[in-house]
Amino acid sequence: MRAQQPDAKQVFSQAVLDTIQSIRQDQVPEGDKLQKLRSSFDASEQTKLSGLEMALVDLKKNAPVKPEFAMAMADQPRGSDGVIFKRGNPNVRGDVAPRRFLAALSKPDAEREHWTNGSGRLQLAQAIASKDNPLTARVFVNRVWMNHFGSALVRTPSDFGNQGDHPTHPELLDYLASSLMENGWSIKKLHKLIVTSATYRQSSNTSQAASMKDPENHWLSHMNRRRLDLEQMRDTVMSASGHLDVEAVGGKSIDLWTKPFTPRRAVYGFVERQNLPGIFRTFDFASPDSTSSRRFQTTVPQQALFFMNSPFLVEQAQSLVQRPEIKGAKDQTSRVLALYKLLFDRAPDTTEMAVASGYLKLGENQVVAQPTGPWQYGFGGYDASTKKVAFTPFTTFDGTGYHFSSTFPDPQQGYMVLNSVGGHPGHDDRHAVIRRWVAPVSGTYVVDGLLVHRQAQGDGIRARIVSGNGEMLGEWTAHNHAEATNLTSVTLAKGETLDFVIEPTATDNFDSFEWTPTVRTSDSSMTWNARKDFGPPPPAPLNRLVLYAQALMMTNEFVFVD
Repeated sequence: MRAQQPDAKQVFSQAVLDTIQSIRQDQVPEGDKLQKLRSSFDASEQTKLSGLEMALVDLKKNAPVKPEFAMAMADQPRGSDGVIFKRGNPNVRGDVAPRRFLAALSKPDAEREHWTNGSGRLQLAQAIASKDNPLTARVFVNRVWMNHFGSALVRTPSDFGNQGDHPTHPELLDYLASSLMENGWSIKKLHKLIVTSATYRQSSNTSQAASMKDPENHWLSHMNRRRLDLEQMRDTVMSASGHLDVEAVGGKSIDLWTKPFTPRRAVYGFVERQNLPGIFRTFDFASPDSTSSRRFQTTVPQQALFFMNSPFLVEQAQSLVQRPEIKGAKDQTSRVLALYKLLFDRAPDTTEMAVASGYLKLGENQVVAQPTGPWQYGFGGYDASTKKVAFTPFTTFDGTGYHFSSTFPDPQQGYMVLNSVGGHPGHDDRHAVIRRWVAPVSGTYVVDGLLVHRQAQGDGIRARIVSGNGEMLGEWTAHNHAEATNLTSVTLAKGETLDFVIEPTATDNFDSFEWTPTVRTSDSSMTWNARKDFGPPPPAPLNRLVLYAQALMMTNEFVFVD
């Protein structure tokens, strides 16, 4: 006897049946429709759905930050052909420009299809990346090859026309282009094909015979030496210091060259076209305002100065010597060996070890003072009875000025500050702000300046110039006016100081001032201007081991692919 199948109306409620009827084919129920169907699910399916819903809530809570804006382009519902504007004037219309492939990239006298679906942009992209147009693949693999080897198969990567160079290896170029297209335009597979080849894995050493026959290495008898580009150099330095984060993927771009230095890879570096930092130009970064087939390579003093003085390089060198392989080494020789292993993946030779020992023998932790400028910034006051200036250097610099503490205004000393154009004194004459100048050479000097106080409120300020021996060279007051503060002849020995002291007269209310004195030699051969010379405090002194590590990171062996 055949079993009778239950009627759907007996199994599901009318609400469920109505909901099912309202769902179109290939449509996934969600929202209210999903909730109405939920009661008809098996218990296990309901449990599974609840788990998915909880996972979705968690994903939404921890979703990455959305970009501030996104620009996109969409076709109009009905596309149309463009019109040529004669001499670029939209009011002088010429012939119709049909939507079709470029004549310059088509076969001569070939009939080009007239696209009518949308704007034609999609069809143009498909035609460019088509197997019927091998030029795209050839141009692309040529540039990938150039980035791996330093020189391209076609030495004019932006010109594959009649005026461009012929490929040095035409069969190889076609083989790589065919492989790219056959592998679904997979760039990863293209990279793998190139870097696992015997040609790529050659040594850069060359013979005299090869250099004579092929000085430009067109026939690839050896690997070309080439310098790391900016992004590669930066990531290599970060990797050596142990800071490079290779796990984080995706997210917003971030500034690479401002403290605190991000550990993220340089591919996530922020590039602002209208305000490109100087380091990009120093290391031959291509202009983001125009297309560029390759980066030029220059060797200029600014590159060496960056490696010598950059806070980024100093910080990475400090981190490098703190790595356990170096810090935990038992003796000096072991530390040098660990440095060479981390930076060059080899041991130092006899000469290199002798140089390292000669430099470090005075003590790896011996501090080497960093050069300082003639200007110093602090607070204190002038004691008329002892004829001395009490000077305490400021310890807080926020990028624009020196402060009494990290809190501004300070709870004790209010708006005390020294900046590039002036500043504000503290509450009393024991907390005057002092701009100290140290004479770099012995001689006679001239001082020019203009003291400016612009507030009608308050009771004004007092300015003094005091020499290192306590002699009062000049004193002025200003309240809502300007005073010239000139000294025609001041004799100083090398290392002797001039203190430019600003204090309140009675109270420090409305005591903001401007004072940017200039000190120059009597023959005007050397000049020091308080405003132009203003800057951050000198870097902290480094020990010999850090300086040695920094010097190794400046070598060609470290910054070149060999």
